[in-house]
Amino acid sequence: MTGPVPLPGLSIAERRELFPLLLEAAASGAELVQVAFRERSGWLVLHAATARELLRNSPPKGRGEISRSAVGGYPSHDGEIFRRRRRDVVAALSLAGADIDGMTNSLGGGSPSAAPTALPPRRERSAYFTAWMIGHLAGASAGGFDTHTLTRGIDDVMDAAKRAQAGEPAEESPHRDLLVLALSSLLSTGRSPFLDHLRDAGWRDRDIVGELVVLAAAGWESTAAVVTSAVALGMSSRPSTGEVDELLRLFPASWLIVRALTGSEPWGQRGDLAVVSPWLIHRSDENWPDAGVFDPERFAEQRPHPGYMPFGSGPRRCPADSYARSQVAVAMGRFGGGPDQQAEIGLLDCRSSALIPTDDRDEKADG
Repeated sequence: MTGPVPLPGLSIAERRELFPLLLEAAASGAELVQVAFRERSGWLVLHAATARELLRNSPPKGRGEISRSAVGGYPSHDGEIFRRRRRDVVAALSLAGADIDGMTNSLGGGSPSAAPTALPPRRERSAYFTAWMIGHLAGASAGGFDTHTLTRGIDDVMDAAKRAQAGEPAEESPHRDLLVLALSSLLSTGRSPFLDHLRDAGWRDRDIVGELVVLAAAGWESTAAVVTSAVALGMSSRPSTGEVDELLRLFPASWLIVRALTGSEPWGQRGDLAVVSPWLIHRSDENWPDAGVFDPERFAEQRPHPGYMPFGSGPRRCPADSYARSQVAVAMGRFGGGPDQQAEIGLLDCRSSALIPTDDRDEKADG
């Protein structure tokens, strides 16, 4: 009898090694593939309906409550607090996503003519796009947020989460403290649809700051990865809704959603890890005719499509769906319209999958 497919662990440090092996493990075409993430038993879920059922039932995230608490924000809560805060954040992000003028001005550093017309270097790209998001959401009057403060602060956040998950003692996080201080200062004078909605819903500024830190950590690389794929495809500077939908189908930034089984599932054992990969499910010919072909017209007849989950699914689905779509459209207004490029599939850094131009390299990304 064939045993579980051996795979690397799920830590950030191992994901560059894990990504191609996960794609290889999915080649069997089975709906469920039994795997082993080092010492943890697991499953690769490749059937869209099974994946949706799993995510809808909201089993615990694979990285655990301790790790989630170390990052903070509404995802660290459960029950009614989680539902109420998530609802507020989804509504605030939806309003922010509709603020196209504000988003465009923020990308331009307060002046659209001042924005670059070529993508920043790959080693700087995640910080650039995340700072743009934070600057817009926090109402920065002069454009995006300082990338140095942001990068070092997010490094502290992710390190604290990894230490907590490994059961290691917490350490001081001076750069996270500086990030919180900088965001607090920004919010003292900032106004934006995002801030206004949360404040009207009774949020204190210190809680909003905590949520901005979580959004930055959760979205690190995501927008940069999707825009990198779009530029590699030669997407126009004014993409249609169908083009953005198809971009997110073929090249979703999220390729790894991890849950721990509760024991109520009709497969696996309590405590097993289950991996749902939108990247793989979106490439299933069962759900998508000619799944590997970029075809924006495929959404004309069925939206939403049951096999479509670029932002996950269920109660813990990414809250930034509408905001991220607006970001892509605005970013392509600045960076789109060029020719398609020779490219290869990979990870932009360690977390988000993308179609990456073969000459889009730098020492940090390749090291």
